[in-house]
Amino acid sequence: MGILYITSNVESAGKTVLATAICQMMRDLGQIPIYIKAFPTVRDSDPDTNFAITITQQSNTLPTLDFASNIGTLKTSLSTLQSSSDSVIIEGPPHTAISHEASTKLANELGAKSLVVLNYHNKIDSSAVNFADGIIVNSTPKYRNRELSIQLSGKKTKLLGIIPEDRSMLLFSLDEIANQLGAQWIVKTNNMGKLVTHFLIGGNIMDKGHHYFGRYPDKVVVVRGDRPDIQLSALGSPLSALILTGDHPPTEYVLHESQQLEVPLMISPLDTASTIESIGKLLPKPNPYHYEKVVRFKALLEENCNVDNLQVLLS
Repeated sequence: MGILYITSNVESAGKTVLATAICQMMRDLGQIPIYIKAFPTVRDSDPDTNFAITITQQSNTLPTLDFASNIGTLKTSLSTLQSSSDSVIIEGPPHTAISHEASTKLANELGAKSLVVLNYHNKIDSSAVNFADGIIVNSTPKYRNRELSIQLSGKKTKLLGIIPEDRSMLLFSLDEIANQLGAQWIVKTNNMGKLVTHFLIGGNIMDKGHHYFGRYPDKVVVVRGDRPDIQLSALGSPLSALILTGDHPPTEYVLHESQQLEVPLMISPLDTASTIESIGKLLPKPNPYHYEKVVRFKALLEENCNVDNLQVLLS
């Protein structure tokens, strides 16, 4: 089988989640993929590599790909990997880090097919679509598919698919929230890595508590730490977690209820408004390192891309 080199027009376009989703797709078909990060920012502990290795269940003894390496040696290393796998997936840097000409040169010298991921919300110029063997456009707003198809038709590079914006890809976990806030965990459970789908602020609400808090079964409630009445009302509905603000510890009753219900509880050192503002800073660059996101992106690939043409690039 072949080598696929993945690059993008900008940072955070979706290279890592695409590469790992392709690896997962191959594993579901009974094939063995190998993931390699080209030009890793941290050679000994690159987060993209660490996550992909977990997904692909592969050995972490991989060659380092950069221009300082001898191409002949790299090709020999890749040939060895190919003999024990069905495809090698190489994630390269975006065009904002190295030029697409440099990406093309490396891909060609390694005998790889190239796939470029384009973020819809950034300018898609001709240089981004005229060098690769395939294009995937990511994070595309609803109803923009036809416009993009027209824009990219007749290009040298084949359009493989247009991935729509998907809320699941923007979610973050309880652990990420706690780290962002510098929060103190008071009650921890086994689902600290769970993705959060909804937030509610526990303020002076006019509705009855079970009406307000019962709107979503899977939510995090942010509430002032000195309002145990609102906290207990929130705990009367299904919760993913409870965040107490203002550096206030929970009362004995709230702590007991949280422990009994196994609801994660953390204390934010910030006031309520600042807590919400800080959590909002996680949105611009969502973390791709979550198995649920890989599964969801794989489904988006299968629904919105020409999988047969993608398989050709892997062969």
